Amino acid sequence: MIRTTFLCRLAVAFVSLSALVAYAAQDDIPADAPPLSPEQSLATMHLTEGYRVELVAAEPLVRDPVDIAWGPDGRLWVVEMLDYPLGIDDSGQVGKDSESTPGGRIRYLQDTNNDGTYDTATTFLDGEKFPTSIAVWRQGVIVTAGSEIFYAEDTTGDGKADQRRTLFTGFAQDNTQLRVNGLEYGLDNWLYLANGLTTRGEIRSEITGETLTLGARDLRINPDTGEMQPLSGESQFGRVSDDHGNWFGVHNSYPVWHYVLEDFHLRRNPHIALGDPKNHFDLPRNLPVYPRSQFMHDYDHPHRGSLLTSACGLTLYRDSLLFPRDQLHVLTCEPQHNLVHRQVLRRNGPTFTAHRHADETHSEFLAAEDLWFRPVKARTGPDGALWIVDMYRYLIEHPQWMPPEAQQRYRPHYRTGHDRGRIYRVVPDNAEARPITRLDQLDPHQLVAALDSPNGTQRQRAQQLLIWNADDAATPPLKKMAAEHTNPLARLHALCTLDGLGELTSTLIAHALQDDHHAVRRHAVRLAAAHPDDRACTQRVAQLADDPDATVRLQAALTLGQWDHASAGEALGHMAVTDADNHWLRAAVMTGALTHHAALVDAVINAADSTLSPLTTDLLTMALAQNDRDAIARLLEPVVNPRDDGPGADQLRVLAQWQDSLARRGSSIEQLRTAADDALAQRLKQIPPLLKTARGIAADTESEESFRLAAIDVLGRRPGHHADDYETLIALINTRTSTHLQTTALAALRRIGHDQTPPLLLNKWASLLPAVRPAALDTLLTRADWTLALLEEVDAGRVAASHIDTARQQQLTNHNDQRVREHARTLFASSEATDRAQVLATYQAALELEGDPENGREVFAQACATCHRVDDLGHEIGPNVLSLTDRSPQGLLAAILDPNQNIDPRYATYSLTLADGQVLMGILAGETSNSITLLTLDAQAHTILRRDVAQLTSLDLSLMPEGLEAAINLQDMADLIRFLRQPQ
Repeated sequence: MIRTTFLCRLAVAFVSLSALVAYAAQDDIPADAPPLSPEQSLATMHLTEGYRVELVAAEPLVRDPVDIAWGPDGRLWVVEMLDYPLGIDDSGQVGKDSESTPGGRIRYLQDTNNDGTYDTATTFLDGEKFPTSIAVWRQGVIVTAGSEIFYAEDTTGDGKADQRRTLFTGFAQDNTQLRVNGLEYGLDNWLYLANGLTTRGEIRSEITGETLTLGARDLRINPDTGEMQPLSGESQFGRVSDDHGNWFGVHNSYPVWHYVLEDFHLRRNPHIALGDPKNHFDLPRNLPVYPRSQFMHDYDHPHRGSLLTSACGLTLYRDSLLFPRDQLHVLTCEPQHNLVHRQVLRRNGPTFTAHRHADETHSEFLAAEDLWFRPVKARTGPDGALWIVDMYRYLIEHPQWMPPEAQQRYRPHYRTGHDRGRIYRVVPDNAEARPITRLDQLDPHQLVAALDSPNGTQRQRAQQLLIWNADDAATPPLKKMAAEHTNPLARLHALCTLDGLGELTSTLIAHALQDDHHAVRRHAVRLAAAHPDDRACTQRVAQLADDPDATVRLQAALTLGQWDHASAGEALGHMAVTDADNHWLRAAVMTGALTHHAALVDAVINAADSTLSPLTTDLLTMALAQNDRDAIARLLEPVVNPRDDGPGADQLRVLAQWQDSLARRGSSIEQLRTAADDALAQRLKQIPPLLKTARGIAADTESEESFRLAAIDVLGRRPGHHADDYETLIALINTRTSTHLQTTALAALRRIGHDQTPPLLLNKWASLLPAVRPAALDTLLTRADWTLALLEEVDAGRVAASHIDTARQQQLTNHNDQRVREHARTLFASSEATDRAQVLATYQAALELEGDPENGREVFAQACATCHRVDDLGHEIGPNVLSLTDRSPQGLLAAILDPNQNIDPRYATYSLTLADGQVLMGILAGETSNSITLLTLDAQAHTILRRDVAQLTSLDLSLMPEGLEAAINLQDMADLIRFLRQPQ
């Protein structure tokens, strides 16, 4: 239920009217939505029943707050981005914020009369460039701002920073909303950060001189030593942890995701691409939300009000004052819709599931009617309350995402509200927030006792102080707490604090490995990695391969993989069998496969039953990498051995994937067979009959389609048999064969690379089904010579230029082969050379026409569905059209006809050339230290080992191409815009 009252509504109506009168005379206040006082705004807030909101601080004490942090002395540190979005004097250029004049500042607030609200503010730093986050560190603070992370300190006691030292540099400055941020202290005593989505290049530690190419990953740092490490990423605004050390991120279209495996574990195995290391919880992109406000801007559209579009500033609530301890609540800010969204996580194996709270199936945890309420950060306060940072602005949209006309019209209001800002806290109706403990006044024994707090923020701050103070008097009570305390969270923090002090013994770790609580056992396993020679630790970690808790087993796999003991290999092998059905645990096991490959092979072979292990393909790849012929032979035995009822689809799939591994390593079955006269050579002799059988299955119209698909996937991978495979595959390209079978056959034809493929496909072009043509195009686009053959057919008029959609035309006109590029630009010169401004001017007439949404749906299917999805139509490669900031007719027209005016870095086009010369184009969907994931126009995710990438280049173009007007007349455009504004 949602709590509100008639009196609140009446009060809001009255104050809105009075505010309009009060501010009407001010030129910088728009008349369509006047600002409210803090008390008035508070009255517009709707909360789930059982909670209330309290004002903690407001202007003039705070202005434009975007992050907060508590010091051990009770101060509340506030990051104020007064220069948002284009500089303090609005001198910046859209998309080039680094050229603007900085005006951000760092302040701290104090509660001098201990009444629970702040009454004084001190400016610590001023004139910073778009600061985004802060962490209290030793005697000062660490701040992310502009292109750097810096440390600042007041050494004179006047409340102002007189020392400022740059720690790390090189972060992107393309957009104030997409920058490094999210400073968060971890149980492991590292400081974690969110990438912000745009930093792709080299960053530098100014302490060590070390450089690191970050890419699409987050980061953790040690500000004292200058160390830095890439993390699985990336998060947009905020990267946070729960009480047990699980890390979570956010994206403007996703309220939360879980980083199950970290990059520093994945990079131990360079031979296996383990895929996306995060769990999205199967949440849809741009899930529905339920705001209480109405859009104020004429370029917005009411339909967009139902979708999550600006998720940021999340927190994992870490206390028991608001919610039960056995529930994990994620609070995500949504400033565009003036609300705070909640997801409840439930443990599910080594990760979680996510769902709305039962009381909020069609509502939000907190939603305001006040259109200026802009929550951008949520945090668990040391008092147990949920704190909400409200930037309080008229506009919260960066101009880069606004159409040119709207940029011009609203430029006077870019900074409207820069003199306002609020901080709130949410508490239960029937309870008060606790007093905030002054940790700086506690002695070592009292600080240790503070680790027993129910509050995660206090435990975290106490852990930091104990490490920074390095008082020997704290060590004995810490050891006692780690071994004996009744609170598992106190035991956990005591262990991690001792680790940070360098006082953690293997004896304590061995004791913690037997703890009753899964989180303590899990972190004890993590900490045991540094004690590979302690027999008690290693034996106990090996035993935890059978732990009833999946998070402990996952950590056990990661730690065991770092040791070279035989017992560690045996334990990993056991997990390879018992946990083979869990993707995450399987991946964790494979991170250690470089050291323990033989043990894993033994375990999988000895446990073989009627089906093949999910690890067989990866183990075969590892065996190839290590040239372990015996292991290859043993692993292939269940793959190639005939079964009474013929080969199974699982055998065919493994054989296909293994041959891919061979090709990537520049090898072949023939080379392996002739290299030695051994068990592997004998085993490989069994493959030709199996391939012949697969060829027959592929051609057999009576076989089940799923079986035929597996058989087709085997073909085209063995050079000596390409001719036979080729005839079978070409025969499948006909109108009597299903689309799925044809597209799979086309993928096999790409592998073969036969010179006759282009003429044969092009001769069949007129008879190809419309659903098959995109796959045929992608086949022809994988090799430069094939692409030239296609272009020659277009030039001759035998293939209609309209059959090559504008997205693929853009790929061709920006191809890395000069011959292809020049030929394509000649062919598609009309769209390539057209002035976008002139095209937009011509199509203004479409905005005057009455649109037909039914026909608009058909236009979308033909021109847009390659990259975009609306309802059940199209592919979700580019952004969800319904989530676009500007869905006015003018804004949609500009987005369709001039997509490269403002390129969202998440949807920029990349060209990836493989080592064998094949070319893929798409968006960079993710990366780890050893792999890159590219999402191509056929909506397929290709995860590729870095060593197999010859070249990766950003084209600095949107995936959405220019030139759509060639296929859309004025009436079609009117229909398309009508459909996009009111989809069915």
